[in-house]
Amino acid sequence: MAMWVSALKRIPWDKLLTQAPAILDGATRLFNAIPRSQGGKKPDKSKENTVQQLQTRFESMEASYHENAKIVAEIADQLQTVTGTLQVLGARLRLLLAVSLAGLIFGLAALAVAVFV
Repeated sequence: MAMWVSALKRIPWDKLLTQAPAILDGATRLFNAIPRSQGGKKPDKSKENTVQQLQTRFESMEASYHENAKIVAEIADQLQTVTGTLQVLGARLRLLLAVSLAGLIFGLAALAVAVFV
């Protein structure tokens, strides 16, 4: 349990919340790009499946593919931002650890001087 709490404390919530509208917009566009079922309707056999109909379907699928590629690129950019922020937090944590360790050493040295002198 403590591991989850410490992990949640390390997340840069302010930056994540500033990116939330872009994430939501990307998710909405991705959801809307998914073709919906026609309710189980079977194609009308009287209509011809012409090359034009197939071309239209192909262009629709291609447009959906390009939209999905844009969304994936946005997600990759956001992931890169979060990764950079985590690296900065890691560096700050290491610096804080070094300063704390130095303070501990100086405190122990001062205690030793006070007790033994």
